[in-house]
Amino acid sequence: MESVEGSRLTQTTVEIGSNSIHQEQVSSNTSNRSFYKNGDIGFASANDGEFHFTVDPTVNRDAVSQIRRLRRHIEAGNYTPTDAVEQNGSLLIRAEADDASLTERFRRRAIDTIDSYSGTVLLTEDGRIVDLKYDMTFSRNDRSTDTEFSFATKAVGSTSVSEPSWLSTARADAVTFTARPAGGDDPKYVAIDIEGDGSLPSNISGSLSFADGSAFGQTSSTISGGDTLYLAATPENRLTVSVNTQPSNVANIDGRTFVNVNLNGVAVVNQSLSL
Repeated sequence: MESVEGSRLTQTTVEIGSNSIHQEQVSSNTSNRSFYKNGDIGFASANDGEFHFTVDPTVNRDAVSQIRRLRRHIEAGNYTPTDAVEQNGSLLIRAEADDASLTERFRRRAIDTIDSYSGTVLLTEDGRIVDLKYDMTFSRNDRSTDTEFSFATKAVGSTSVSEPSWLSTARADAVTFTARPAGGDDPKYVAIDIEGDGSLPSNISGSLSFADGSAFGQTSSTISGGDTLYLAATPENRLTVSVNTQPSNVANIDGRTFVNVNLNGVAVVNQSLSL
């Protein structure tokens, strides 16, 4: 899978076995690897082993294999079957799109408008996505971004996954993240407690999705074990990210809230909280 958002190219390879998942993600300035195994917490190695931290242990195959992202585009795009093609001895259905709707899945990613969209998908007769390519221009907080994405499946039914060599180091040195509601009764926001002695990258991005909207933001603050990271939404639905300083002058968030936090492109928090 390859994705270009703005000027950032990301290449992702995912191996999915019967009880384990190994993902490698390489972009222009980072190299991240994640490993998940049934009955074990997930671990990530970032920047070729410079950082190790835990990742969401409840990850499932749909999330890691990008099936959710593919569904988001199939549902939003006006994909219409055009013809049938043969690939590796199998008959596939080709569908194309030249427009997309701003669905709830896109709104959760803090996308305000979809300005242009075109895509092509290849499907098996039973609906499995074999190949998807799309170009999209969207606006977020009055900023326009161009995205190119390509996805292809390979070696279906024949992938075995071995534990990576860095896993023992990650188990010993990984930094952990625990998200919790904060702020009392009013306003409410999210606190993330950071535990461990390992070093951490400072490129932090995150989002909150809640009943009245969503907020997206980022910071380059340095964090380490013992710190608390705070995420809060402003009245304009922008995300404030602060370290060890509780936010002020923010909007109250009430009810079920989905929390996402990424360090150098690796999701370290990806869960739902009741605020």
